[in-house]
Amino acid sequence: TGFGFFMVYAIKVLNWDMCGIEPGKDNFGRFEIAKSILDYNGIDKERLVNNLGERIKFESNSFDIVVSNDVLEHVENPRAVILEALRVLKPGGIAIFSFNNYRWIYEAHYNIFWFPFMPKLLAKKYVAWRKRDSGYIDHLNFLNPTYIRNIIKNIPNAKVCFPLEYKTADFMIQRVKAYIKCMEVRKRKQMFLPFFKILIDICSIKLFKQVMQIFARLTGIYHEMHLVLMKER
Repeated sequence: TGFGFFMVYAIKVLNWDMCGIEPGKDNFGRFEIAKSILDYNGIDKERLVNNLGERIKFESNSFDIVVSNDVLEHVENPRAVILEALRVLKPGGIAIFSFNNYRWIYEAHYNIFWFPFMPKLLAKKYVAWRKRDSGYIDHLNFLNPTYIRNIIKNIPNAKVCFPLEYKTADFMIQRVKAYIKCMEVRKRKQMFLPFFKILIDICSIKLFKQVMQIFARLTGIYHEMHLVLMKER
């Protein structure tokens, strides 16, 4: 659930019947903040449960959809979290995960250039050199497409709805457009704006998309991967 902003939006705007989980005080303190944000917006605080993804307290076959944004890179056991998400899903239910890709050249938590395949020991030295908190590296799983594929291929009741590299070039276009809009709204210096607009044109070329799909099998294309699983009936 994080700080609860998506949960508030989903309940109040999208009219979802939604519950959330978030670890308590020993895990960044977001649970307590999320509780107060839910309360402020008139949402029952009991919808949010103090919980870890590896041991979800909800009953099996309870939910139609499980949404996990930027979580798997932080948990102790990514496979256990995926298994728990499938357990609480009803047959035919969908689990949607997004998470960082450490085969790409950007690290979103630190907002810095990243060297793919970098081991943690070297990563901590690199992050310290960039004057960032190197201790945070200990909280991260360096996930990549190969690692995720190896996890899900041994889960018998999970059907992969889309490949990890599904429409990655199209997603890149949406990200670049969002970045351009953000620059315009914040009225930042737009010296790179022509480059981004050219990038959108290049990403729209059919041959480029085909090449990117092949390349994505190894890299994931950009810093986030998206995994969509269905619990088979």
